[in-house]
Formats: sequence, structure tokens, C-alpha cells
Amino acid sequence: MFCDVCGKNQAIIYYEERINNKVRKMHLCSECAMKEGVSNAATKPFFNISDLFSSICETTADKEICDTKQVCNNCGTTYEQFIEAGLFGCCQCYSYFERSLQPLFRRIHGATHHIGKTYSVTFQPANKAEQINELNEKLQQAVASEEFEQAALFRDQIRELRRQSDAEDEKADDNAD
Repeated sequence: MFCDVCGKNQAIIYYEERINNKVRKMHLCSECAMKEGVSNAATKPFFNISDLFSSICETTADKEICDTKQVCNNCGTTYEQFIEAGLFGCCQCYSYFERSLQPLFRRIHGATHHIGKTYSVTFQPANKAEQINELNEKLQQAVASEEFEQAALFRDQIRELRRQSDAEDEKADDNAD
């Protein structure tokens, strides 16, 4: 199949665009796809990693940190080469370019140090009886695997939950009277 735009080259991309319920379907060669601003693995991607890296040095505060003449002592990669290619030469580059990378990490991740995922909702058993049952199971497993210190912690948690449950029951009884 030939390109719908130029009619000369072999079409390697099928492009479908939907705007206001109108569908535009095209078979494009790589040159026409780039002219149309369409991308896939065979053409230049929309997202250019080097543009992202170079953008970190746009503010005046970051320009002082981003020294493009920096060179990794291990592999010889310059910071400028990293910005252009978006790739480091070796694992030591992270250490050599650390100061210049901090603004980039701050922009991408919101922090300069990895803290892992945090979840806003944690599972909590619906009531104390369920918590006690779960702790009893953990207690039995700890005893079976002879982890007696852990078992003692589970035992103490069970006692505390039972004490709280009994106190709540007494309070409910007093309010009922």
C-alpha cells in the first residue's frame, strides 16, 4: 500500500484521527508522517528526552548548578552528551552528575530522594473482633515457627484489643441504662 499523501512511498503507518465525530484515516510513509506530526516507533517520537533534560537548566537558579562541562571520571561522558542523548555512559555518571540531576529529579518526581510508594488508604479490619481473629492467626503462626518474641507481641496486642472491647461494651451498657 502506498502513502495517501505523497503516493510514492510505501505506507508504514496507519493513522486514524477523530475530531468532532469526524474520522480521518490515513496510510502514511515515514516522511509524510513526520510532516503531519504523526509518530510511531518507525518515526521520530513526539517526546524527546533530551528536550526534557535540557529544560532543567532553563531557570537562572538551575543554570548555576548545571555545568555542561562536567565529565564522568569513569567513562568520560560529559553532561552535555547526557543532555543530548538522554543516556549515561556508566553507573558512576549518577554520582558525578548528582548535583546537576537534582533539579531534574525534583521536577519529575517532586523530590530528590526516593521514598517509595505511599498509599492513602490502608486496610483496617472493620471491627475489633476481626482484628483479634487476625492477630490470633498470626500468633498461632508465630508459635508454630518458634518466633516467641513476635508471638508475645501478638498476645499483648490481643489483650489490649480485648480490654478496649470490654471497656466499650461496659460503656454501651451504661448508656443503655
